[in-house]
Amino acid sequence: MEKRQEGFTLLELVVSLTLLSLVVGIVFAGFRSGLDAWKRSDVVTVEAQRLRAVTDLVKKQVGSIFPLTVVEGPGGYTPESLVSEEERALAAFASQETGLPYLRGTSSTMDFATVAPLKWNKNAGLLLASYRQEDDAWVAVEKPYYGSSFLKEGRLEALQGDRIVLLRDLASLKFAYYRRPTETEPAGWVEEWDASVSRSFPCAIAMEFQFRTKEGGPGKTGHLVVAVHAQPVPQGRMAQRNIFGGIF
Repeated sequence: MEKRQEGFTLLELVVSLTLLSLVVGIVFAGFRSGLDAWKRSDVVTVEAQRLRAVTDLVKKQVGSIFPLTVVEGPGGYTPESLVSEEERALAAFASQETGLPYLRGTSSTMDFATVAPLKWNKNAGLLLASYRQEDDAWVAVEKPYYGSSFLKEGRLEALQGDRIVLLRDLASLKFAYYRRPTETEPAGWVEEWDASVSRSFPCAIAMEFQFRTKEGGPGKTGHLVVAVHAQPVPQGRMAQRNIFGGIF
């Protein structure tokens, strides 16, 4: 009698290979999903760290607003063509005027003086800064302050300062300014501030930025509120000329 040989039938091999393929597919899909999740979490972590670093820098710069005042001339800030820096400083000192405080803001832009630069290795000391949105980016421009002639009617665009991109992929960027209560107006947030008109600085400045999704729609929103401690020199106090050619 012929001895029967042990082994697998063709059907058993097909079933085994099918089950093995299913197990390998499930394991690979789980591995791929975990790898994608790790990559996404890494991107989110980097973005969160960048956002935290940017907000910390902005809070420090806005919180360090300097009560810079500029000698008043016909029509507002004195153009360079009227008198020299020396004559303006001496005139302010002689008349005991403090000049006009410098901070101009709208709902979309803000110009101010500060002692906290974003680039510590380049723009140390008193400087002028400007925040605004360009396309989908939050852009800051800063320039060392060397005298009121650099203000060019209170705007910073003519300075050709260092352009720094703080955040990208923004759908909107808005500013608001908290007003102290007065005899005629209650305290509250306003969309515009001109320190040369109000002769004061806001109590706080709020910044709201909304990111854009990959599809182009509005995404998550960030809020930042910074207290402003700087206040102009009281009227009647003897103005002094500083080494930058301004008055404080």
